[in-house]
Amino acid sequence: MTLLRAAGTDTRSAPGSAVEPAAGLGVPSAVAPAAGPAEAHERPAAQASGQPTEQAPEPASSQLQALRLALKASRIGVFDIRLPEGQGQFSDDCLDVLGYGAEYREAFLRGFSPLVHPQDRAAMLRGRHGAQAQDSRRFELEARRMRCDGSYGWVRWIGQVVEHDGPDAGLRLVGTLEDVNDRHQAEAELRQARQQLQALSEHVEAQLEAERKLIASEVHDQCGQVLTLVKMEIAVLRNAARQAPLMLDSVQRLDELVNDLVQMSRDVIARLRPPALDLGLVPALEWLAGEWGRQAGMACEFSCAVDDLALPDDKATTLFRIIQESLTNAARHSQAGWVHVGLRVSEDGLDLRVADNGRGFDTGADQPGRFGLMGMQERAQRVGARLEVTSTPGAGTQVRVSMPLSATVPPAAA
Repeated sequence: MTLLRAAGTDTRSAPGSAVEPAAGLGVPSAVAPAAGPAEAHERPAAQASGQPTEQAPEPASSQLQALRLALKASRIGVFDIRLPEGQGQFSDDCLDVLGYGAEYREAFLRGFSPLVHPQDRAAMLRGRHGAQAQDSRRFELEARRMRCDGSYGWVRWIGQVVEHDGPDAGLRLVGTLEDVNDRHQAEAELRQARQQLQALSEHVEAQLEAERKLIASEVHDQCGQVLTLVKMEIAVLRNAARQAPLMLDSVQRLDELVNDLVQMSRDVIARLRPPALDLGLVPALEWLAGEWGRQAGMACEFSCAVDDLALPDDKATTLFRIIQESLTNAARHSQAGWVHVGLRVSEDGLDLRVADNGRGFDTGADQPGRFGLMGMQERAQRVGARLEVTSTPGAGTQVRVSMPLSATVPPAAA
């Protein structure tokens, strides 16, 4: 780990300085002073008497060589520079970390410093000034620096700000330089993968909702028309069968089966896409609370301070699905006696809540298989909403969805 030092630069450390001269890189000397004649005469006697003898400390050159090997293996450079001129001392690894070859040594010794990426310059200055203001004078900065091929690579500085005597002495920085470009690249790839996964999930959900809407429309139009014709034919048969009691009973049973089929088709349509959603979020939630309470056999109250809410269809559908999933979870797990669905709109935005008086659960406990909650969180993020689940064992559960709205949405009634 050869140190590069500017010509004419004074490498002597000031008294009390936190950094030793560059030749030692701060490694304390471990070389013992030479033994005098008396000491040389006494040592054999001590060994012969069986008294323990101290092991000679490892030479400083061995410690320095070990430090060099460790820094070389980890690709960490060491620097001692003065600002604003940028001159000082560098290890060879500093050039490697910054993406420059040995031919740039003289330029670095004369104060050359690679350009910082424009987007990182403000953060660099804030970090440097912040280190000067701290009592510890320690700094840790990450930024992109231009390499010799014109590309930018991420590097990290960790070190100490050292004071100098005199107002014109400048600023001295001592520390290490590390290449963290691979880590930043991996993080960027991970973020991109998450974004792509979220976009794929949104696309799949949108396609699924479109298919639900299409199937519901087909069931309503096609099956509804057929069932209506069947009902009309049954009415004709009933009139013709008044003179034959046995035939009249069969027609009556057929009519009841068709009525059941009509109700089943309506239930299928409601599960796929409730017709009330076409009227808006408020009518849809009001319908959902009543229908869910009837099917679950549980009291479900709906309260809302506005009569109508102007929302795009995709957002209204997403919020409806979140509340629908919350009620499904309450029916499966809560063992509650009542459930309340509330909707409020204010200047801060929309606030939707589903609360029950069930057994609750520990939200901090590891419970595998929470796919329902994961799906609700994903849906909320998709429309820019925030979902919070609060629960305590034995004290019920509350699901809250908050979403900012545009100024065109009417606020809640006073």
